[in-house]
Amino acid sequence: NLPGAPSTNNLNYVVASLADNYIFRANLFNQIRLGYDRISSRTTPHSPFTFSGIGVNSSAQNDNKPSVTIAGSDNFNAGFYSPNTQNLFTLEDNLAWVHGRHSLRFGGGVTRTYLVNSGEEYYGQVNFPSWPDFLLGMNGAQNGTAGIPGFPPDGFSNVLYSFELLGVLAGHARTWEISAYGQDDWRVNSKLTLNLGLRWEWLPPFTNLSGRATNINPA
Repeated sequence: NLPGAPSTNNLNYVVASLADNYIFRANLFNQIRLGYDRISSRTTPHSPFTFSGIGVNSSAQNDNKPSVTIAGSDNFNAGFYSPNTQNLFTLEDNLAWVHGRHSLRFGGGVTRTYLVNSGEEYYGQVNFPSWPDFLLGMNGAQNGTAGIPGFPPDGFSNVLYSFELLGVLAGHARTWEISAYGQDDWRVNSKLTLNLGLRWEWLPPFTNLSGRATNINPA
């Protein structure tokens, strides 16, 4: 029996906030808040074997994260190494003012988001078309397909295909979230109250400190 491939997950959460409530007068109130949120996670796979241990050539980055698939049947996947951290810095201010028949509220907020990927490492993958091909695991010379007219010179191995995901997979994304609003609960009379308001938000795309953020415009 083939043992499973467990992964360990290390998760940490930090939340902090500071608020100040100030009453200017009986009908005018202001609240300002500062906030900080941090979420850090690290997923580490633990495979019971390596590619090199079973005679498969692989890069050092993917050697201990093997993925073996038998088409239409089964898959053994060690998973991938994923270290990520998210930091949020928030500033918000809200003002409430009761004036005659109007209950007014104004405010806005700014959030700075830091996303830190310290370097993901994906798995390498080997795919076999069937269980017999998986059990044989021969190259073209060994299974007799090499040299057959009309076939590639090296023949066909029992491997359907294989691939590796390599490269610098670290990233440090940054973005802003900015908003502002105005609201008026207008009591026209004892039977009619109008709830009026307008909100504006700015959500720009992420940027990357290392310049690795890319976009594709099919037009």
